[in-house]
Amino acid sequence: MGSRFINPQQEFKRLVPIAISKTCFSVKLSKELIEECKTKCKGVVSNAIDYGQHYTDDDRELEERFLNGHGAQVALEQHLGIKFTNWNSKKPDNVADLLPVGLKIGVKSFKAPNNAPLVFKNIQYPEIIMALDENDRSIFHCLGVFATVFLKHPEYICDSLIHDPRIKKRDTKTGFYKIDIGEPFTTFDQLKKIAGKLWTV
Repeated sequence: MGSRFINPQQEFKRLVPIAISKTCFSVKLSKELIEECKTKCKGVVSNAIDYGQHYTDDDRELEERFLNGHGAQVALEQHLGIKFTNWNSKKPDNVADLLPVGLKIGVKSFKAPNNAPLVFKNIQYPEIIMALDENDRSIFHCLGVFATVFLKHPEYICDSLIHDPRIKKRDTKTGFYKIDIGEPFTTFDQLKKIAGKLWTV
């Protein structure tokens, strides 16, 4: 029997409500915290443009891009009671976000329900995926930890999920749509156990 053809975009949209229904936890950022993030992101954006053309080519709405990504990290910090967010735009690409707290794990966010999370094709560490709520952009839903074996799985990724032709042209990232298979956690201790010795530094 031949394999069933899957349209990645349709499958991603189908899985969004399923994944969110299994959310590990959700975090609503206060207006004050969002404004603080916006202020910090303005500095990050300014530095990013100075850092290299790579950043200016990624997204016309660079500030929103940084705000969504850093907002997900701040939401995770708030829930777990830790601090790891790097507000320096000169952090090298493809470096795990949670290294400051001893875990080789990244944080990836996406805007539900239309924009799949983008991951590096040569990703070397697990990612915590956070979904930005469709109706309330101050809420992030944690979908769990996703192992590299899933993030690289040819049946779970597709370049067609990249909407920006400039990102697609660089050929360093791809879209990940199997967002309902994350390993759940609710505490930092649980996250450390999931990370295991392989990803602990």
